Amino acid sequence: MNDISFSLCLSELLSRSCFVFQYENALFGARGRTYLCFIAQSDEIGATSVSGYFCSTSDEAHAEMRFLDYLKTSHRGHDTRVACYLSWSPCANCSQALVQFLQNNANIKLRIFVSRLYRTEVKENRKGLQLLSDAGVPLRVMKNKDFEYCWKTFVDHQQSPFPPWYHILGNQEHYQEELSDILQQNDLGAQDGVCVLIVGTSMVRHVKISRCSISCHPGAHVEDVNDVIPRLLAQQPSVIAVVAHVGTWDHNLQQSEKLKNDYISLVRTIQDTKKRVIVSGPFVPPWFGEAKFSRVRQLHIWLKGYCCSGGIPYVDNFTTFLNRRDLFKPDLLHPNLFGSRLLAMNIELTLLSCNAFSK
Repeated sequence: MNDISFSLCLSELLSRSCFVFQYENALFGARGRTYLCFIAQSDEIGATSVSGYFCSTSDEAHAEMRFLDYLKTSHRGHDTRVACYLSWSPCANCSQALVQFLQNNANIKLRIFVSRLYRTEVKENRKGLQLLSDAGVPLRVMKNKDFEYCWKTFVDHQQSPFPPWYHILGNQEHYQEELSDILQQNDLGAQDGVCVLIVGTSMVRHVKISRCSISCHPGAHVEDVNDVIPRLLAQQPSVIAVVAHVGTWDHNLQQSEKLKNDYISLVRTIQDTKKRVIVSGPFVPPWFGEAKFSRVRQLHIWLKGYCCSGGIPYVDNFTTFLNRRDLFKPDLLHPNLFGSRLLAMNIELTLLSCNAFSK
């Protein structure tokens, strides 16, 4: 990337319509490009702050990589504090590139704020965010004050105030909860009195049951949960039973036989640890269309039969949540408080009926 390209990014302001379209923290809807607004402050005597933006290009050059090219040439050797405001969180490759750059340039201190999370159902993207956090990079979802700051700093606002959009606060909460779950890496630590481990996707985030520990893995597939089971159980030696609530996102792969084999492998992994297995079945969020509804229904039918034939307790959530929009958040994907309570009640009743709290 040449200096002329840099100067264009540093001198231009985003249009109001471009900023709102690209940075709106909508839960759904395509936004094909990533925008990265930044402000850099050098500790060099007499230096002034530099601000600008980069965006992904049609030749697939990611905004983060273009930004790194700029840092490599413009801030080498000077202690510099940089704040980045991204319309999407970095992908796995960009996260790794950022971490490597920071490891080789200790003079750069970076903070990252994101409007939305990019494809967290992909395990590598989640690990990339964890790498950034482990490297000491503060990561946070943008709040109203951050959007307002970007509006005043990077947008040709023409003295107009920042126009908050519908559901801006609820969407912030949604993304921050998901990011927090990802960054905590599900390191549970030993907890007194815990008998049951409930492990699953973000659907179980707000499930609360006495003597149960929750391990939430946003966007995880069945094989992802299978990979972390040994570590989670090592952290919780008092656990005598495991509830698995996963499979919500596997339907996107459209590989039904692989999904069945992954579930069988997950059950065997838990059984090999001499822990009891309970399967919490999937439900269909209102956001799902007919094709996804059909795939989740098929998974539910197969899982129920598989568990019955193997003597494995099965939590039937499918009927409880069917056609119940009132049990979901405005995203029509995740259970609201009442929906989470119903899910917790279904799981707890099954645990009690099979004496899962008793050795």
